[in-house]
Amino acid sequence: MGPWNGAYVNGTGGDARAGGLLLCGGRSRRMGTDKALLTLDAGGGETFAGRVRRALSGVACEILLSASDGARYAYLDLRCIPDAIETSGPLGGMIAGLEAFAAREWVIVCACDVPLVETCTLERILIIAMANPDVDVVIPVGEKGAEPLVAAYRPRVARILREALQTSIHRIVNPYPLETARGSKNERAALDGANVRFVAIESLTNDPSEFLNINDPASLDVARRIHAEKRIRAEQRIRAEQGRVAGSGGCAHEREFAAH
Repeated sequence: MGPWNGAYVNGTGGDARAGGLLLCGGRSRRMGTDKALLTLDAGGGETFAGRVRRALSGVACEILLSASDGARYAYLDLRCIPDAIETSGPLGGMIAGLEAFAAREWVIVCACDVPLVETCTLERILIIAMANPDVDVVIPVGEKGAEPLVAAYRPRVARILREALQTSIHRIVNPYPLETARGSKNERAALDGANVRFVAIESLTNDPSEFLNINDPASLDVARRIHAEKRIRAEQRIRAEQGRVAGSGGCAHEREFAAH
């Protein structure tokens, strides 16, 4: 299935102090196909990359794409930047993106395989970042661990990440930073030298499925089911509101609004 053919506008309505970095450089081995071009509607529609781009556009004043083949995502209308270090996983793309956004205060990094994430959640991450001038990184943490690929980074962190790669450290952060008895506390991570603020996912959204990583066919099925359920609930709310307006005999303007 081809990518969504909807139009994107180059300009965004985001904060002038923040850039957005869309990561589409994964190899998608477990999925067997490019995750960035998948859709939540089995019959087509907006791609994963398109959905995340749209979420970022509400919080970042400019968005850059990190991908090995920018031509595959030309429909996104984003400038593509090559990895700072080839075959280095997401760290290579993050380094290049952070360095490209050196003039910004913060960069919201978001991987293409979290298509359920909403702009308001990314905005809350940025708000926390802006309120903590001494912090280098803001990373959400949930039951499944830290989410360093849906997080806020200061551009200066690029130096720390580059130094980590040069010493063969590819782990971005300990997956369970708040639990000393869980995870690999003794393994070195790229962000060990940064001032990281970990934020509970439940403080950012009441829907933890926004952070669902789609890495294989099974998780894709789960995401599509969640998406379908959300759409049904939204349609039910719209019908209920239309009924309320019609039942109250609202003004013509209200009836027209409900009809759309």
